[in-house]
Amino acid sequence: MRALVFLALASGFGLLALVQPAAGAKDATSCRQQVIDDWSDNGRVDRVYRLDCYQAAIGSLPPDIRDYTDAHDSIERALTLAVRAKGGSPPASPSRALATAPPVATSSSAAFPPPLIALGGLGAATLAAGALGYASRRAARRHGGSAR
Repeated sequence: MRALVFLALASGFGLLALVQPAAGAKDATSCRQQVIDDWSDNGRVDRVYRLDCYQAAIGSLPPDIRDYTDAHDSIERALTLAVRAKGGSPPASPSRALATAPPVATSSSAAFPPPLIALGGLGAATLAAGALGYASRRAARRHGGSAR
């Protein structure tokens, strides 16, 4: 009998453990989306949200929005204002993907990139083959033969 009661309690607690994170995840998703939607309507965050909502929104921005708009900066600015309003210090934010990209070497000794040189060579070879074909047909006509 004790084993049956223990099994019933264990399954009840297990069910509660599974249900609670799902509700919390839905809440985090909805507040994250609310921040993104708030930014989407006019390019700034007008309302005040929980601090974790801002961080979740920054972390879940699609790459095209993150890289080609100021959404990351606007939401981070709203987060900083919300933290200051609560009297705290702003959290350290992760660096953006573009900011951590390796620097591009601009002082290369090659005047043209190798693919461009190869493409130019291919174009020159094609023009030379066409000119050679044209010249051989003209020479054949001059000598009275027919060239195909």
